[in-house]
Amino acid sequence: MNDKDIKDVLNTGIFPYDPDKKAELIETPISYVILKGKYAYKIKKNIKLSFLNFSSLTNRKHYCQEELRLNKRLSGDMYIRILPLSKKNSQWFIGNSKGSIKEYAVLMKRMNPARQLNYVLEHGRVSKKFIIKLANVISNFHLHEKSLKIPYDPFFLSNEFEDIQSVNAEIKKRLGITYHALVKNAIKLSNIFILLQQEFVAKRAKMGYFRDCHGDLHAKNIFIYKEPLIFDCIEFKKEFRQIDVLNEIAFLCMDLETAGYKDLSKTFLNAYIKQTGFEFTEKEKHLFTYFKASRACIRAKVAAINMIQHPENKSIEAETKKYIIAMTQYAEKAVTAIL
Repeated sequence: MNDKDIKDVLNTGIFPYDPDKKAELIETPISYVILKGKYAYKIKKNIKLSFLNFSSLTNRKHYCQEELRLNKRLSGDMYIRILPLSKKNSQWFIGNSKGSIKEYAVLMKRMNPARQLNYVLEHGRVSKKFIIKLANVISNFHLHEKSLKIPYDPFFLSNEFEDIQSVNAEIKKRLGITYHALVKNAIKLSNIFILLQQEFVAKRAKMGYFRDCHGDLHAKNIFIYKEPLIFDCIEFKKEFRQIDVLNEIAFLCMDLETAGYKDLSKTFLNAYIKQTGFEFTEKEKHLFTYFKASRACIRAKVAAINMIQHPENKSIEAETKKYIIAMTQYAEKAVTAIL
């Protein structure tokens, strides 16, 4: 599905619900999300990147099914079912197969964006009470997921960190040599940390600290309702989801800290450790700092991809810069602590 197809679906597509409501589009680096009435329709882009492959209809259908299955663990009844998108002559139909099936969409309940954690953080309305409740939800989730005592190559972490090099030429072009150099330095620091800590990283996998997690636990993927609602987990690569629990919670803590809420990050971490009883020695603290660097790296890479896709949007440049700086600072702190 290309941009023209999406415009046709938005303007003249026949939807199964709320046909008289206006359709709106939200675009992410890897998906189109159509909002219409009480529902959202998420369509995966026909793309292939270094970390995912949505380049065939078969793959896109499979990952829609995986998204539905995996997100039901933490998102309540937000995720509903998979719908086909078919086309007959020039007419698009959503939810039936009157013509040939061209795409698939994940049907979801439409949520209130003013209740997204990142929005609420920007407006300074997040309480410690909610953060503790959120920590308890994630703690229970991790405790109930089966422990994965798997052989683990710790250099998977540094290799994935280094993948930001795939967009560093564009970072140099758009943001300048300073940010290009910061990326290269952060990669170097990441390699040093994993080289020195490889035995400890592998040991944690054997000790059962790896679970089938959410994989993308940051503020934009959390809604604040009576109970926390957590959505949009990683479905396209299990290695990004079947991870160390510290790697999971590092994403949210990094997000809270870069948003200026170090106190809430500490509150979340303390509540999580108390609830799970998991070890958090000095070695875990250093690894946790590295994981925050890795998570900032992911946010920087995604922002850079978004920057490439939307060169006219200057705010994305600022976001990319913010996460490159955070990535470097966390990496420097992690390496300094173990030398």
